[in-house]
Amino acid sequence: MALRDREPPCCLSGGPERRLRGVRDSVAALLSFLWPGLGQLYTGRRRLAIAFAVPAVLVLLVVIYQMRQGLLVFGRGSSVHASLSPPS
Repeated sequence: MALRDREPPCCLSGGPERRLRGVRDSVAALLSFLWPGLGQLYTGRRRLAIAFAVPAVLVLLVVIYQMRQGLLVFGRGSSVHASLSPPS
């Protein structure tokens, strides 16, 4: 058997396993773009998914709270807004 007739190892070939992994990696990247931690959850890395998702959820909750209270800079009668207006 000649050297060129041997099949390359699976990790070096462009076989279906490698293509499937590439698609799976792309899906994980897309999910992580949509929300931090979703890509890790998709690939089965639950602890890492939680580590990425929890801070994002906390930031989202703070933003929602601030929007409901009125943003400090753009809010009604806030001290920052009042200090930016010229004295009367």
